[in-house]
Amino acid sequence: MEGKFESAGLEAKEPCGTINTILCINMELTPGAMVRSVMMATEAKTAALQDLNVNSCYSDGLATGTGTDQIAVASRLTGKTPLTGAGKHTKLGELIGRTVKMAVAGALELQNGITPLNRRSVLVHIERFGADEKGIKEGMSVFLSKEQAALLMNNFDCINSDPITVAAAAALVHMRDKFIQRILPVTCLVEIFTTYGAHLAAAVSGKYDRFILYKNRLPNKKIRLEKSAFLEFIYCCMAMGFEEKWKKNEKPSGFRQVRRSGNSGGIIDIPLN
Repeated sequence: MEGKFESAGLEAKEPCGTINTILCINMELTPGAMVRSVMMATEAKTAALQDLNVNSCYSDGLATGTGTDQIAVASRLTGKTPLTGAGKHTKLGELIGRTVKMAVAGALELQNGITPLNRRSVLVHIERFGADEKGIKEGMSVFLSKEQAALLMNNFDCINSDPITVAAAAALVHMRDKFIQRILPVTCLVEIFTTYGAHLAAAVSGKYDRFILYKNRLPNKKIRLEKSAFLEFIYCCMAMGFEEKWKKNEKPSGFRQVRRSGNSGGIIDIPLN
């Protein structure tokens, strides 16, 4: 107020989120090189956010920054020949990219507690579609008995942070992104979603010999790209695996077991015609 800065202390009502970056360069730059420095810093900031799977608060995509981000560039006036480039094919551009990416990642860890380790979470990968912990539990419980739903409440964390389950959920989310981006044709939607959904169910149960069974059980008619439908599909897949997680392996109805020939050996389930 009145030209003076006052500390907000603990009274600030709005959460911190702006990413302000100051580049200090010990060489003189041309105006064009300064602009290019801002571009490199912006790309590096976005790369740091996407490496950590930071979700956008305003779309169902990944964040590229915040609406109030600022970048300032300060370079020395040496009177010598200024640097004319700061892009990807220059040493200065390389240094800007590496430094800003490292600084943004460090700031996210210090201010927001965001690290690669705590991004290992199913919730982190699907929260951009509107999911939260309560929603996941309730969504899975729809497909479970009361006893299994109660068991889920006490075992959610170990499933949510299990690396194999996180990998399967992340793969399914990635497939949805490819459909939204029109890289994959919607004519393949059911086949791809049931395949990756079965992987998710098997990751939760730990029973990959049941993969074909899971794939055939998934409700094809409910597979859609809308956010609510997509979340319901994920909950269904996870619940299917959770339902069998502690069960002993049994021969699934409608299947017969055959032994593989050759060096691979093993027993697989074959659907009955």
